[in-house]
Amino acid sequence: DRVVVGEVSGVKSLMERNRYLVDNASHLVAWWNREKGSGTAYTVGYAKRQYVTVENIYPREVDLFSMIDFGDEM
Repeated sequence: DRVVVGEVSGVKSLMERNRYLVDNASHLVAWWNREKGSGTAYTVGYAKRQYVTVENIYPREVDLFSMIDFGDEM
């Protein structure tokens, strides 16, 4: 396959790129705040219509302190 960048400018180019990514993926990881009408919303919707698994990681609360071994300090 060949990826060409810059033949089309603006939003159309970005949508074309995102469709290419989805068409060649088995899983999509998105950082989407659920804003309707955004490029991410379009891409997530397109992925779902193509039966690509979508995982939205926004917002995901992470307890950073649970990831750190403080030993007996705390």
